[in-house]
Amino acid sequence: MDLRLRLKNIYSETGDKEKAVGECLALSDLYKKKWDVENSKKMLREAFEIDPEDARLAGLTVPAPSGEEAGITAPEGPSVEDYSEEIAE
Repeated sequence: MDLRLRLKNIYSETGDKEKAVGECLALSDLYKKKWDVENSKKMLREAFEIDPEDARLAGLTVPAPSGEEAGITAPEGPSVEDYSEEIAE
């Protein structure tokens, strides 16, 4: 995994989009096999960012970021102030 991440970074830095996308796809598959869905989706998003026109990405959709990445926060539960009338009774 570490080697593939390094290769992806090197290919991205040198402008070799084809190989960088290939490493992203390989990493995505490896993460899926480890049941790490979030990192798998992250690698697919990176592949689309590097070269959205790559033929290997045809038929795939860009996974939407989830949780903190999307700026979505978990809904807060009720606070004590929400029950002030009930407490007063």
